[in-house]
Parts: sequence; C-alpha cells; structure tokens
Amino acid sequence: MTSILEEKDSIRELIANYCFYYDDAMFEQWVDLWTDDAVFNVDGKTLRGRAALQQFTREARLVNGKPSVKHLTMNQVIEVNGRTAIARCYLLTMMKRKDGTLTAVTAGVYNDKLVKTDRGWRFAERTLRGDLRWSNPPVDSAGKG
Repeated sequence: MTSILEEKDSIRELIANYCFYYDDAMFEQWVDLWTDDAVFNVDGKTLRGRAALQQFTREARLVNGKPSVKHLTMNQVIEVNGRTAIARCYLLTMMKRKDGTLTAVTAGVYNDKLVKTDRGWRFAERTLRGDLRWSNPPVDSAGKG
C-alpha cells in the first residue's frame, strides 16, 4: 500500500509529464496521461474523450517539429482521497520572440480531477483558467521568436 506522499509524488510526476510530453511533441504519450472519457476545458472550449485530445494535438502549432511554447507548472496543491484526487497548480507558458527574448504567453491555473487507474494516475478532467494571455505573441511565420 502506498502512502499519501507517494501518491502525491506520482501525481506531481503526471503533471510534469503533461508538460514534457506536450512540449516534446510526444503526443501519443501525452494522450495516454488521460482517462478514456477525459474532459479538457481549455481556451473556452471543451474536449471530451481521447479522440478529441488526439485532434487537439494534431492542431498544435509546431516549429521544427515541436510546439512553439514551453509549459511551466508550479505551486502544486494536491488532495488525495483513495483512488481519486484533486489538484491545482499555476501554469506559465513561454515563447521566444523575434528579437530572441523570452516572453510569457499565458499565466493561469490548472484545476484537475484525477483518478488512479491500473496504469497509474490519470487526468479525468483538467480545466485551464487563463488569467493573463498575450493575445497575439510576436512570432514570425517560422515560429521563431
């Protein structure tokens, strides 16, 4: 039997892998972090199920084969209740500008509902509330900042 601390550590790893897999265009692994009937609320739209998540990854803006932003998550708060959990954390996404400097594109909060499956912890529902967004990041057509 695993301890609450071990469960929380597994959830932190899930949240980190969400960022790494998406940012490295490892989209099959990214989709595998979700339950089959997952709900993802992002940018004012709701995606339901794995097929919608796969479509979401196909619409990613890629630069040199990878998305043009980096996801940074921090300040995680996790509550575990048996085989379910809720979590929240801050999100910051960064993009390289045309002049070579980095700029924040989104700052917000992820609110998560998680379930422990036979494959480990998975997102059942993830909602992004973008508090601050750069509506038109200064990036050239090649995606270079």
